[in-house]
Amino acid sequence: AIGAGDGDATVDLAWRAGDRCVALGAHRQAALLYGEALAHADRLPISDVRRLLEARATTCLRVELVHEAAAAG
Repeated sequence: AIGAGDGDATVDLAWRAGDRCVALGAHRQAALLYGEALAHADRLPISDVRRLLEARATTCLRVELVHEAAAAG
């Protein structure tokens, strides 16, 4: 989805993959995937954008990406 430039699919798949990475303890990968989903956040309702930003901020903090976490927060 990312490589194909499909924004809708990127949001859906990157967000779900990020959640799965968190469940597996792969927080750095999750932060990257949430970032990819946020690149297309204009397609989401504001409540979903908030949840996605919170997920990115949390995962960034877990892997000490403080500046990225602050930006998402």
